[in-house]
Amino acid sequence: MNASFITTSLIAVAAAVGSVNSLAQEGSPSAAELQARQPVAQATGSSLTRAQVVAEMQQARARGALLTGEVGSDVPAFVTRSTLSREEVRAEAVKALHNGTLVLGEAS
Repeated sequence: MNASFITTSLIAVAAAVGSVNSLAQEGSPSAAELQARQPVAQATGSSLTRAQVVAEMQQARARGALLTGEVGSDVPAFVTRSTLSREEVRAEAVKALHNGTLVLGEAS
């Protein structure tokens, strides 16, 4: 290879590395800046004791009033019991698999 080609290549690589480093330093905030952006939880007073809160939660769970699923979902949790035996559920799953009607994943 020719010496001027090698020199030119080294200069181009050095310039590219230098520009990437300067962009990285300008574009990314420091750890202190990231920490300063985090919201700070404020302590609030409560009129309920921990035991009272736990009791309310247990009552809500017993009524089926606790929310489940995605954040912001307003679908209440309902506890239901299956009327099918384990063998019946398995037989239904095998039948659905053979028929090609078994839905896998989140598809519905």
